[in-house]
Amino acid sequence: MTNTIFHEFWQLWSHWNQLGLPDDARFEEERIEMGKHSRQYLIRIGPMEPVYDKVVLFYHGGGWQFGRPEQFRKYAYVLVREGYQVFLPSHRKIPFSDFSDMRLDIQLALKTVLDWMCRRDRSECRVVIGGMSSGGNLAALLALDPENRKAAGVAPEQIAGLFALAAPLNLDAMWSSPSLLAFAGPRSGALYQQANPYFFLERSTPPPTFIVHGEADALVELEAAQSFFEKMEELYPGRAECMMIPNGSHLDVASWAYQDNFIRYALLHWLKGI
Repeated sequence: MTNTIFHEFWQLWSHWNQLGLPDDARFEEERIEMGKHSRQYLIRIGPMEPVYDKVVLFYHGGGWQFGRPEQFRKYAYVLVREGYQVFLPSHRKIPFSDFSDMRLDIQLALKTVLDWMCRRDRSECRVVIGGMSSGGNLAALLALDPENRKAAGVAPEQIAGLFALAAPLNLDAMWSSPSLLAFAGPRSGALYQQANPYFFLERSTPPPTFIVHGEADALVELEAAQSFFEKMEELYPGRAECMMIPNGSHLDVASWAYQDNFIRYALLHWLKGI
């Protein structure tokens, strides 16, 4: 079966309808401002009694253009139920902003999370950075680019891991869509290089990484994840785990938010192991 962009968008309606909070959701929630722009904030969702010595910074998808953290609380709830503090950051969006603005926003988000941990005597905690779709691209750039970590005041050992779900991890394998051009600029430009996680694999040792991608993804080419994994495996054998879903669509990868399925199990198992 080969999915099409039209099929993916048809699935999207069902996906959005299932992202409401479950009736038994019990957690703490707060909005934390991190800048003057209306998009510069994050939502913290946490259990009453955190269990793990890791917090999760999770970027939602939406093609660098759509979505708000409030719409993705159900992703956080899956992780909160396991004992993790979860931070859902917002960022400026195309077409009014490109990666030069988003880069500042992701740096601010990581710095804000660390400041929050320090204020609550949880500075020993490490941060897991993850994301879905375009959010996985931003998560990878935050985890891999040394300049982003430096700007956030984070040492490499404070990044516990990276997970990227249906994410454009190698922009060279993506088609030249208007969204990609608005996000990263022309392929020959410096901004494009800064926005491509693949570029940083040879420049910084990545944290333990978990990749999930559908083999029939019609929105983010399989090669955009597979080539990244293969390069990482070549440079850092065993550092990454990769789950390719046969006939899986873009939104099949996102289904762990509302289905107790093998993707959820694999992600939670990886989180506990890093």
